[in-house]
Order: sequence, then structure tokens, then C-alpha cells
Amino acid sequence: MARTTLPNFIYPKLGRAVLILGEVVVIGGLIAYFMPIIGIIFLFVGALLRIVISVYYMLKERKDVYAVSPKSKGVMIAAILPESQAYKMGLQAGEVIRKVNGEEVHNKQELYEALRINPSHCKLEVLDYKNELRLTQQVVYSKDHHQIGLILRNNNINQR
Repeated sequence: MARTTLPNFIYPKLGRAVLILGEVVVIGGLIAYFMPIIGIIFLFVGALLRIVISVYYMLKERKDVYAVSPKSKGVMIAAILPESQAYKMGLQAGEVIRKVNGEEVHNKQELYEALRINPSHCKLEVLDYKNELRLTQQVVYSKDHHQIGLILRNNNINQR
């Protein structure tokens, strides 16, 4: 179970490790055609290494805070509503919004107040999961929904 890393980042790494192990076991199986004892060894070692890979990732995911926990450096995005303004801006769960329309934000109230500064334009400064800063912006048209489509993580409560 993913906890400290978002699933879309941890599971490809886990899958890659298992795939490489599978390829090694298949090679061992081909060698076993000529030396049957090698096949048995590769089978047991492969099963053991598969367990080791699972335990490694399980322990790695237990040792830190949750990936979508409140942050002091901004407002954590817990989820994005499909086809919303936030979706169009390319925001992703786990990112941290630091500034909205030039104003620093530390909680959801400050975020929504900063959005009201210019209701027709939304300019965000965002930290991604690698702590790299990026800017994103989106024009908000009058026919668009009044919310930008964020589900935020603040004070241990998911809020829209």
C-alpha cells in the first residue's frame, strides 16, 4: 500500500523491479533446459527476491508522513476534479500551492481569498512532488463553474 509516495509514482518503480526479476527468472528457465538444477535454483531465488522486493517497498512506504499531509509551505492538493479548471492547468494530487494570483497561501481560506483577487484569471505557483517550482495559469470564463476543481488537504480534513 502506498503511503508516503503517490501511487502513480511508486507503482511503476515496483512494477519495473518485478518485471526485471521476471526476466531473470525466464532466463534461468531457459538455462534450466540444459541444466535442470539451475532452474530449481532460479525458481527459489526468484520467489525469495519477489518477497524481498515487496517487503522493501512496504517498509519504505511506512517510514514517513503521508504523501498528502498538510504542509506549512502552502496548501496540499488531495485530488483534482475531472475536466475542472485545476485539471486544465495540469495540477496533480500531492502538489503544494504556494501562491495564488501573487499572494502567498498557507490554508484553504487564504487560497480562496487570493482567488477572489482576480476571479477571471487564476495564476498559481506550485511545488510538485519533487519540490520543483512551476507556474501555471488559466483564464476562468463566466460560463465556467465558480470553483476551480480542487479537493484540498488542510487541518487533516478534505475540503472543496
